[in-house]
Amino acid sequence: MKHRPEGWVVLTFQTVDSKSCYVLFCSWRNDDEWRVSSGSMVLPHLSSCENYWIWPQISGSIYELPVGEENCYTFYTGAVLDNLLAIGYRDGTQLKRISLKDILEDK
Repeated sequence: MKHRPEGWVVLTFQTVDSKSCYVLFCSWRNDDEWRVSSGSMVLPHLSSCENYWIWPQISGSIYELPVGEENCYTFYTGAVLDNLLAIGYRDGTQLKRISLKDILEDK
C-alpha cells in the first residue's frame, strides 16, 4: 500500500540488537488524520522527479514523502506527536525525533 502524507516527521529507536529503526509520524490536514509507519532499517531514496522521498517500510507499505514537508503538521497532530515522544510505545520503547538530513549525512 502507498501512503502520501501531507506532512511527516522521522522518529528513531534502538532495536534489541542496538540497530537504528526509523518510523514515520505522518499527518494529513483533513480531519487531523495521522499515523505512525511500521518502521524501516533502510534509508529512503529520492524519486526520479525529486519531489518525494520514497521510503519502503517493514510492513511492505511505501511512503511517498513530499520533500519540503518534513516537520509539517497541524496543532492537533503536533500534540499527538509530543505525547508519543513523551510516553513512547506501550512496550516501553522510547522514540527520538531526528531530521532526515542528519541521518542521510551519517551514512
